[in-house]
Amino acid sequence: RRLEICHFGIVCILKYRLSYNQSNTMKGLGVVVALGMLGCLLTAQGVLGQEEESCEGTVGEVEVNAAGHVSKPGPVGVMYKREHIENANDLELREGSNLFLDKTTEDSLEKRGLLHWRMPYEKIKHNHNLVLADFSKREFDGPTLGYVTPWNPVGYAAAYRWACRFDMISPAWHIVEKRDKVDTTGAFLFEATGLDLVDVEWMADVKQNAQEQGCPKPKIIPRFLLDQWTGEFMKTVIHTPTSVQSFTLAIASTVEEYGYDGFVLDCAYIFADINFKRELPSFLSFLQKLHQYAQTRGLEFIMVVPPFLDREFINNLLFAADYINILTYDSPTYGAVAPYDWIRETVENMNPSLEHDVPVKDRRILMGLNFYGYMENSKGKINPVTGADVLEIMEVNAVRRMTWHEEYREHYIDGPQDVIVTFPSVKSLSERVELANELEVGIAVWDLGQGLSYFFDVL
Repeated sequence: RRLEICHFGIVCILKYRLSYNQSNTMKGLGVVVALGMLGCLLTAQGVLGQEEESCEGTVGEVEVNAAGHVSKPGPVGVMYKREHIENANDLELREGSNLFLDKTTEDSLEKRGLLHWRMPYEKIKHNHNLVLADFSKREFDGPTLGYVTPWNPVGYAAAYRWACRFDMISPAWHIVEKRDKVDTTGAFLFEATGLDLVDVEWMADVKQNAQEQGCPKPKIIPRFLLDQWTGEFMKTVIHTPTSVQSFTLAIASTVEEYGYDGFVLDCAYIFADINFKRELPSFLSFLQKLHQYAQTRGLEFIMVVPPFLDREFINNLLFAADYINILTYDSPTYGAVAPYDWIRETVENMNPSLEHDVPVKDRRILMGLNFYGYMENSKGKINPVTGADVLEIMEVNAVRRMTWHEEYREHYIDGPQDVIVTFPSVKSLSERVELANELEVGIAVWDLGQGLSYFFDVL
């Protein structure tokens, strides 16, 4: 019975894309599944009203948009090969899978005049699904990580198709949760949830596709999120050896079971709730347990950190992790997503190797690069938007162009009713890739299912 309910919730989520990003505090996989189920159930009963009969709108604090994706046989049920589309009988499914309608060209983005501040809608419309024919060609030689999320399932197809553009791919599958207390000493047992999202077939196909294109296989290193952990709870864990051992085992057993090439630990938001400098020895000891496990098995360990730590602290973390992913996706700047100068300043302040000549493949700092944007109305309400959303906004509202913000070096749209939409462009992304080269860092893209197809030709 519980498996049937869980399956129904997952199908709802895969069919109706959840458009929120990594910077939003996730409510946990269980809550997401419940909201997906609730939205579809309420819709079926007509409770959500006339405007939300198609499961399109807002359920609680989670924005739900119709995506046109249904499941193929398998544990995850997402489509990432052309034959998945060709064998589908659902017309809506065919129309919703625009990634497979892409056309190819031999002309670069620059040759097509797309790396320009002037960006009329017609140019976007005719070029967003026109991509380079050589999928193995890379513009950026530094380490590149791409995140894939179940709530933006087109990312599975993007990772498969552009496998050669990435050294590492991280599906956001797992949450590390507390199970129970071991004893009265305060030690806890932990487990990794999200096992029902793991798609071993997809993992193998991504690597095989890269190999067939003549490039190295990307490493699959899923994300393990510490969701809703408080600073106080984190302190309790890192100061209790039995808890640290249980935590390490929860990740290690999952990695071993599914044959991952490593793992990403995401506890970025906890840094605002704990004095990690004071707790540095215990925290480093905690991380070193994970790193030691990874090193003995030849695995990659990536640590996700917020954009407000200093260089000395990051330097200490590099002794306990292979890569540090700085969350330069979202800035506190009003009216922008991630301004160019803010990214530069953040990375300069946090990169310990900034003053050294680092070989490209030895870069261990990953600069966050957003493939999503934000829509903000006059009342200050902000909603995340994807590439599909932006195309629809421009088409429906007859928006003639995207405007270039010279200070932020981002494109935005002046929409109807004082709505402003800020979204990446190939120009803004290209400038940030050049910045990563200048600062001698790698790139981490969040997430592969949110952008437009020609974004991948920047990488």
